[in-house]
Amino acid sequence: MHLIMKKLFFLLLMVVAVMLTACHDDDSVSVGKVWVYYGYEVSRLDDGAYIIKSKEEYRQVMGTPMPGDWNIDFDKTALVIAKGTVNQGIRGIKAEGILGDDGEYIVNVTLTLNLTMPIETWGIAIVMPRSSSSDVTLNVSHVNASLPE
Repeated sequence: MHLIMKKLFFLLLMVVAVMLTACHDDDSVSVGKVWVYYGYEVSRLDDGAYIIKSKEEYRQVMGTPMPGDWNIDFDKTALVIAKGTVNQGIRGIKAEGILGDDGEYIVNVTLTLNLTMPIETWGIAIVMPRSSSSDVTLNVSHVNASLPE
């Protein structure tokens, strides 16, 4: 009986430990996380890049509150939003961000185009380490999707 009580006590401690580690407040998204926007979601923006350093700045730039599941720690990170337009259909978007030696935000976006003819608007938001710089270099490259054989 004593052995069963020890096992139950140990099991109870494990459950409490798992619950405590799962309930911490540091659930912020990590650097490098990318969200993709299409069309109307970024239609109010001019083509280019925007540095967002608070939820209020996001609301001012985008015209809507930041999505609730975007738990961004603006004390440590910034959000860089980039928007553009292409004269072909978009099959996929990849983005990465780095900080330059002087703290400049550098965002590289690769658009995979599907060779259809609509003009499409695209946008990305990427979480980057916070910097005091207000400069963004946006590099956009286009890759044509292979045609079916």
